[in-house]
Amino acid sequence: MPVTASSISTKFLKERPEVARKYRDAIYEAIDWINSHNTEARKLFPKYLSISEEVALGCKIGDFVKVNRRVGSICQKVVNINFKEGELPKKIRVTDLFLTDKDFK
Repeated sequence: MPVTASSISTKFLKERPEVARKYRDAIYEAIDWINSHNTEARKLFPKYLSISEEVALGCKIGDFVKVNRRVGSICQKVVNINFKEGELPKKIRVTDLFLTDKDFK
């Protein structure tokens, strides 16, 4: 299950709300671009990874998604398993950790 994530703290959001919004907007713009320009995105791999363009073009890029209920539900299942297995000391409600568009207003 390949995963990538981006985060900012609520402290940063409170102290630098405009920068936080710009950061979030840039991440969302990148997600939209990658999802609509899959081949071009893979052509960038050799610039940042030690692989050839041929290998890069053979890689699969899954759909990137923005924070939503589905993402929260999947993350919650992983957290619940980790709690059940003793990897987390207490239960965590994942959605409490997600910043939403309302937080950026």
